[in-house]
Amino acid sequence: MRYRKIITSERVRKEYRDYTRGKRIVFVGPGSIMKGRKLGTWIDGFDIVIRTNHFPVIMSENKNLAEDVGTRTDILYMNGHYYKSTHPLPYELYKKINLKWLCMKRCGQVEYSIAKNFCNVRLFNRSERFMVRAIDMPLTGVIVAHDILKNDPAELCYTGIDFYKDAKTKIVNGTNKAIYSAYISPDYIPKKIKKNNVEINFREGKGHNLNENSKFLKSLYDEKKITMPDFIAERMSEVAG
Repeated sequence: MRYRKIITSERVRKEYRDYTRGKRIVFVGPGSIMKGRKLGTWIDGFDIVIRTNHFPVIMSENKNLAEDVGTRTDILYMNGHYYKSTHPLPYELYKKINLKWLCMKRCGQVEYSIAKNFCNVRLFNRSERFMVRAIDMPLTGVIVAHDILKNDPAELCYTGIDFYKDAKTKIVNGTNKAIYSAYISPDYIPKKIKKNNVEINFREGKGHNLNENSKFLKSLYDEKKITMPDFIAERMSEVAG
């Protein structure tokens, strides 16, 4: 069977449903809003911890982040931009942290052949297609909500998200250069992607409809389908309006 058929098969979907069903799950975004919150122990107390893209890398490089954001990453969601721009992926790190699931927007045969030796691999294309119909350019963290809730978890909690409320830019030599203050660490965005962002005059959150994204999560929160700390709910409401 071709590898793509494997990572999109019903067997893999069932295994992921079984892994997440009935569990207390927390999604930890990389927002700077987490600085000084000292929620690491609380986060690590969940059954499953979900993060995105470069988060495991910056956690391994800066152990001091653990006090605020915890130490575990059980599921890692990876968007297409990160996958395309970051090669080779940090497989040894994924293995070291005992990553259970690597959820990808796209995956090549080489990446699959390496990752399958130490974790499960799947595509989340179905959930992305669903969310694209609902929201203009959904954030990966918002796609995660749909992807997990359909599996009937005991709880899905959100923290570490601020919808780029703290993002800033400045003019450098005529270029609108992003200041990566919106993240728990400025290194959350790899150097190669930062360079590309400057070249295309890119700002954090640009392209995403942040109002629509925040309103979608707020609707889930109001319907008690997801939970979040009060300070995250307040920030979400500010952006949603």
